[in-house]
Amino acid sequence: MCPERRPRPLPAALPPPRASEPFALPQPLGPEPSAPPPLGSEPSALPPPLGSEPPPFGPPLAQAPAVRVGLSCVFGLAEATARRIIAARAARPFESFADFADRARPALPEAEALILAGALDWTGRTRPSLLLEARVTDARQRGTRPPARAADASLLPRAVAPLAVPELPAFDLAEQVRGECRASGLWFSAHPLDVLVDPAELMYATPAAALAARVGRRVTLVGMPCATRRVETKQGGAMLFLTLADRSGLAECVLFPDAYRALARALRGQVVRVAGRVEETLGAVTITVSKAAEVAAPAVPFAGAPCGTTH
Repeated sequence: MCPERRPRPLPAALPPPRASEPFALPQPLGPEPSAPPPLGSEPSALPPPLGSEPPPFGPPLAQAPAVRVGLSCVFGLAEATARRIIAARAARPFESFADFADRARPALPEAEALILAGALDWTGRTRPSLLLEARVTDARQRGTRPPARAADASLLPRAVAPLAVPELPAFDLAEQVRGECRASGLWFSAHPLDVLVDPAELMYATPAAALAARVGRRVTLVGMPCATRRVETKQGGAMLFLTLADRSGLAECVLFPDAYRALARALRGQVVRVAGRVEETLGAVTITVSKAAEVAAPAVPFAGAPCGTTH
């Protein structure tokens, strides 16, 4: 899901997220790219690599504009940890995961969320390999006191992993997108409808952008729940207003009490299919939903992820 949330305030060094864009990039923890990509094409969804070449396990680097997502969008990342990351990165770029873990000192769930969100892809290592190193590092350091730090960081030896770990194969694209959604509620490697949904599910679905031309007709639409609002009726029942997002735009759906009672469980999916009649009232086009089904199961969020339902 892509729930509405209010990120915690962080230092000005973090660019604000733009949740309205269809794609976004995770906040990089390594060296920054030399220049932003040119404007005028669809925003890219690829995190920047460490050097001029993309990581060997990832897709080619797209030459398209991109929206930078701030650290405040990573679920479960404490503000104190974010401040340490900013301060350490300002002192000098991170050289490796070991260097990042040594200087930023994230807790294991924080490191895992950053890895799954793609914030450490600049290392050129697969996300499973980074997750394994994070867990090994946490297990070896658990219960030990952090080492004393020299005033001049250049005097310290280069940080290394406490134990060499094997390089693991990368996640497949669907699993990578699920991890990104779990860690941030956003996606960076691909659109969820491209990798989490059987193409047959989309074959006869009406795009959200085409609903206005189908007023009075029954349609089927496949999309991701982006916002919900539960309203109590005068009779004491509950109805639901649901916003679904697909590749073409947003669709506003209405579930009256009987439909809401019957279909509430199906609407918890990361991707859902709804069917109903297209209605227009005062220029607003909606789908009055009579059927719904889960197409892709919801990603289990990290601790600290907000609820997507507003009342």
